[in-house]
Amino acid sequence: MAIPTYTELMLPALEVLAGGNDMSSAQVRDAIGTSLKLSAAELNQPLPNSPQPKFTNRVHWALFYLRWAGIVERVRRGVYRITARGQEILRERPNITAEYLERFPEFAEWRAKSNASESGADAPLERQRSETISPDEQLGQAASVLRRHVEDELLSRIMERSPAFFERLVVRLVGAMGYGDGSAAGQHLGASGDGGVDGVIWEDKLQLDAIYLQAKRYDPSRNVPARDVRDFIGALEAARSKRGVFITTASGFSHDSVELLERIEKKIALINGRRLVALMFEHDVGVREKARFVVKEIDEDTFIEDV
Repeated sequence: MAIPTYTELMLPALEVLAGGNDMSSAQVRDAIGTSLKLSAAELNQPLPNSPQPKFTNRVHWALFYLRWAGIVERVRRGVYRITARGQEILRERPNITAEYLERFPEFAEWRAKSNASESGADAPLERQRSETISPDEQLGQAASVLRRHVEDELLSRIMERSPAFFERLVVRLVGAMGYGDGSAAGQHLGASGDGGVDGVIWEDKLQLDAIYLQAKRYDPSRNVPARDVRDFIGALEAARSKRGVFITTASGFSHDSVELLERIEKKIALINGRRLVALMFEHDVGVREKARFVVKEIDEDTFIEDV
């Protein structure tokens, strides 16, 4: 039989999770494969240009969208549980589509944000006619969708970890961006008596020039208040430093925070949650290469004939 699409796998995934037990994505995948009586060849059919099986990939996407709609929840890494909403849907047994998921506020809000950030490129659930965009554009949109998915997961994973983990991650990220003198130039300071800073990047071997870091985990839907930026400015003053980076998981910084920085001589970079995960993606912090695609075009020089 043809391998079901990820939308077609959503209801079977809920049926597997119906008992209320926590199950890994691999357990969900195997149970669905058994119930659909898929052959070994079908279960192991790889994606184009990737060793990952297509069926495994589609189960992953089914769980991913169900989670954003509040139909299942991820209780820990790779482990899922059906929610009360999911149990209600099972009693209805509807045809779950993108349009169906739009009725849930969490999914609609997330999808709207994805559309805005990707300049209209939606996630794979979008039913776009291939005739309206070129193959190159389709590749570009697919890459944008996958990147957004990874960045969303990065932010989610950060929020699941401790504040100390986030502080160490920030030090690592700034070092990966090329700041500091060597691999040992970054230092995590977040502890009692840290003077209001969480890390430092030494720009020279004698530690005469430093960039101080502040790492604050906030709800991604809120803004950083001006008082927190003001406290960081005070910490830089105490450290006699003129440069700092304030990195947060929050959606942004208050208007007063930005105005405050315009009135001081110190150079402070403000990095919100979206910019944070974008930098992590760009500098390979918390991510690794999964697949590589080579796109080729005609080499016109090959077809020039000698006169």
